[in-house]
Amino acid sequence: MAKRISNIAIAGAGRMGRGIAVSFAWAGYPVALVDSEQRAPEAFAELAATTHAELLAECHLLAAAGIVPPAVADEIAARVDVVARVESSECLQAAEVVFEAVAEVLEIKQSTYAWLSEAVSETAILASTTSTMLADTLAGFVTHAERFTNAHWLNPAYLMPLVEISPAGVTRPDVVAELRALLEAVGKVPVECRTSPGYIVSRMQALVLNEAARLVEEGVASAEDIDRAMRTGFGTTIHGVRPSRVHRLGWRRYPVLRIQLPGGHHRRGQVYSTRYCPAQYGGRPQRHAGRVWVSMTGERVIWTRIARSA
Repeated sequence: MAKRISNIAIAGAGRMGRGIAVSFAWAGYPVALVDSEQRAPEAFAELAATTHAELLAECHLLAAAGIVPPAVADEIAARVDVVARVESSECLQAAEVVFEAVAEVLEIKQSTYAWLSEAVSETAILASTTSTMLADTLAGFVTHAERFTNAHWLNPAYLMPLVEISPAGVTRPDVVAELRALLEAVGKVPVECRTSPGYIVSRMQALVLNEAARLVEEGVASAEDIDRAMRTGFGTTIHGVRPSRVHRLGWRRYPVLRIQLPGGHHRRGQVYSTRYCPAQYGGRPQRHAGRVWVSMTGERVIWTRIARSA
């Protein structure tokens, strides 16, 4: 039986870090939300005030939606302690699970894990929340990599039930079991997948976004009607479909990957996905209407850029 975990810390006080903090605080856990950056005292005081205000606002959104009473919303926010990095040694040493939620930049991840590897207990579980990097890559930055895994939360973390656990090759099975039990204890629905680009949901989502962009480009329907169809038709239909039944929908299997194109085009707010290059294009590498056709390892794939609306 997995042991009961009670001490939670989160490194990184951005949107994801705050969302995870609310998730655990909502379930009754005290949470240390640690600022991952070195700041002057005045700068941290400003960050802490802003973070507390945002946490309180997010908790009161739950109250406004009738999910929790207003008084409970205040209690949830009060369970989150925003901690300066310079003052974080005690809470990080006490934490049994530490979630890393810093920016999706490899150099920042590497420096963060150099710090956390020294700061956390040797028995602590260290879990990244990355949505773009592989656990095997990040495990190389961690001292006790056997206690490291990825736990991909969806935004907003306190509302979305799913968490995708993607262990590294060196991750011990009992670490995954402990993390799974913890997530279930706070009402989440953990699933496990091999370390692979996009995990489960992002790969499926990229395929859908790719097809939505093609529908607009080909003039099949307006973006507004596609949104409406997805909300009222596809979303409710796919909700009840089990994986064993997916083949009945007649879907083809397309590879879906995240890449950084030459020239640094992979920027925040953009998604790159792939599918087999249609035969009518002849597989010739070209750039057309925001799309790039390339050939990799003998497979014809089409790279589609979908930019976030301005």
